[in-house]
Amino acid sequence: MAGRSVQPSGSSLIFIAAQQAHSPDPGADYFTQLDKILSTLPFTTLLEQKTRIPKTYFASGIAVVISVLIFLNIWASLLTNVIGFTYPAYMSFKAIESVDKRDDTQWLIYWTIFGFFNTIEFFSGVLLHWVPFYYPFKMAFLLYLHLPYFRGAEYLYETFIRPYLLSSSTRGERQFQGLKEKASFVIGQLNMGGGEHVHKTHGE
Repeated sequence: MAGRSVQPSGSSLIFIAAQQAHSPDPGADYFTQLDKILSTLPFTTLLEQKTRIPKTYFASGIAVVISVLIFLNIWASLLTNVIGFTYPAYMSFKAIESVDKRDDTQWLIYWTIFGFFNTIEFFSGVLLHWVPFYYPFKMAFLLYLHLPYFRGAEYLYETFIRPYLLSSSTRGERQFQGLKEKASFVIGQLNMGGGEHVHKTHGE
């Protein structure tokens, strides 16, 4: 009849609950990824054992505080540099000590991009610091570069930096080879001229 609400059956309620239970939870996925990252740092596990508070909660709280300070431009330059250096430096140490060399390549790529970025920032820093929300963008960019969930440094290197360096290296090698040949020719001419001069001197 019109106006009468249709109540779902018991089987329908069970089906809806099952769908909700198996639906992806972005928050849970975030904490899972964060827990994997934090598990590589021994002191976070020790802190979790001592306090009985999940290490993801500690990290999230610290991240919020740091983000607010950077957003308010309080110690923003220092904090963004710490973000770009601390975790990558520790993981680079772990990579050096590990047998697997693939992680060595990963962090070498990161430091290449990090150095390239710092060079650009050094020469254009006066202008960049006037860009609104520059440091929050810098923080997000550095996290994108080195966090395992993104590994943006590898993407940027393979897509942009590596082709450019290979092209520049090829041109540089050709130019160096040309200079080497010219230098060898000039030295050869000088040696020939010196030999003729010595021969004339002895002849006199």
